[in-house]
Amino acid sequence: MLEDIREKSQGLTAKIILGLIILTFAVAGVGSYTNSVDTSVATVNGEAISQQAFNKAYQAQRGRMAQQFGEMFDTLSNDANYMANFRQGVLDNLINEKLIDQNSDALAIRVSDLRLKETIRKMPEFQVDGAFDNNRYLAIINQAGFFQSSDFRDYLRVEMTRRQLSQALIA
Repeated sequence: MLEDIREKSQGLTAKIILGLIILTFAVAGVGSYTNSVDTSVATVNGEAISQQAFNKAYQAQRGRMAQQFGEMFDTLSNDANYMANFRQGVLDNLINEKLIDQNSDALAIRVSDLRLKETIRKMPEFQVDGAFDNNRYLAIINQAGFFQSSDFRDYLRVEMTRRQLSQALIA
């Protein structure tokens, strides 16, 4: 039986079929590299919001809601309409944040390193006996999902910039 297969695989027909299979895989493989698929969930003034950013924001918001509302949120999460609105709300928040960031950039609103450092040092969450405690700071930001202090500083800088723009618009 194996000899039969070997003999038939040496024929011209088998070589043509094998060649077509190889050609198909080669074209499909090259196509996957040349066709860059846009995975953005939204575009705001030419800036994309990636699927990854959406998923991260969605999971974070879902975690906050589950922690805040417990079993009630579990019940709500079984409702397809509620979850569709929930997902849309997360996307709307990301779009609003992108618009705020773009306006902050356009108006050159910035938070200095010194102001950022002072804000962190004054946060009561990071103080022990009224003084800033670096070990407590690192433990809390790590627990919050910031594995490097620079990630937390970047996050806080963005939040402070957004707040500064909001206050400027209100005033």
